Amino acid sequence: MLLPSFTYFERLSTDRPYLRSFIRAFLLPERQNLHKMHSVLPETIREKMVRDEDQDLRRSFDLHKIETPVVLICGHGGRDQRCGVMGPLLQADFMNALERLGFTVPAAQELPVLGAGCKGADRTANVGLISHIGGHKFAGNVIVYLPPRYGLEHGKVEGIHPLAGKGIWYGRVEPRHVEGIVQETIMSGRIIEELFRGGIEADGTVLRIH
Repeated sequence: MLLPSFTYFERLSTDRPYLRSFIRAFLLPERQNLHKMHSVLPETIREKMVRDEDQDLRRSFDLHKIETPVVLICGHGGRDQRCGVMGPLLQADFMNALERLGFTVPAAQELPVLGAGCKGADRTANVGLISHIGGHKFAGNVIVYLPPRYGLEHGKVEGIHPLAGKGIWYGRVEPRHVEGIVQETIMSGRIIEELFRGGIEADGTVLRIH
């Protein structure tokens, strides 16, 4: 998965030319986002530092757009056991909490569910463990991503989710917080300030709440 572009790549190769093309097509910054400090460099150098917007190049990759909520939890226990212990507990609790609300959540060993979004009975979500995201002392570390076209259907409120296209990073999440994160952030689009560590906008800029 590539976030916050909400793109899923079914397979990636470790072949060097393939990886170079992948970096040029998806990972380098867009021209308008290249930092101004690079303006002193020759144009030929700057050209190599920005994303290749060739649509044929992008279409050559086996990719799919993600239209479901994604909950990523640090489960890295190599340096510090706090995330290694807390991560699997939170994963199970998030899966259970979402399933109680009618979401389909694939098991950890299954491929992610990409479509359907948050309308009616077809709601789906993905919950998974990832490697270190910084700050074992903040375990459990949880990042909630809501796709750009994510619809809000909660009570009598309908429309586009207030956090659509954004990633919300929470720290010191415990099992007792899971239900609240699902209800407040995923369902209602509200950030829980006491757990908030940071966030990212759809364009990759930092999300600030104050």
